[in-house]
Amino acid sequence: ELLRAMVAENIFELQQMAYEYMRIDKSLLLELSEDHLDELAVNLDNWLSVDTYSAVVGLAWSESVISMDKIEKYLDQKDFWFRRIGVVSTVYFNQQLRGDQLDFTIKVCERVVGDHEKNMVKALSWALREVVKYDSELVVDFLAKHEERLHKQVIREVNKKLYTGLKN
Repeated sequence: ELLRAMVAENIFELQQMAYEYMRIDKSLLLELSEDHLDELAVNLDNWLSVDTYSAVVGLAWSESVISMDKIEKYLDQKDFWFRRIGVVSTVYFNQQLRGDQLDFTIKVCERVVGDHEKNMVKALSWALREVVKYDSELVVDFLAKHEERLHKQVIREVNKKLYTGLKN
């Protein structure tokens, strides 16, 4: 109820606090359902609110509060901010599971490989750079397979991470 009230105020800082509470308090996160998460997905129209909410989604996914089906629903949205949630959530999913389920991330990345909206390009690059930490060969294969459709920024940033360990 507190989280709903905070988000309902339509005050950016309260929304961020609600998302941070969910991210930090694992017991609270485990009490939520997919419907609760949907109720809290409001005013997601900027990179900070979307990425903070994506952390909650990724953690919820890693704890089986939501499934891959929910991530696919995000990816099917016309609104690129919701598609970004689907991609960025993989970063937090992988961090929680320490790379145990990389096949899910690759499935997500394959779904958006041709999406060249700038916020999606950045999200895809971030997701792949996170996978590099756990399985660099998987990322090398992904880049080779999708090179023709990938945005040049994704290729450049991910290759930089592969060969230098840095983004920039």
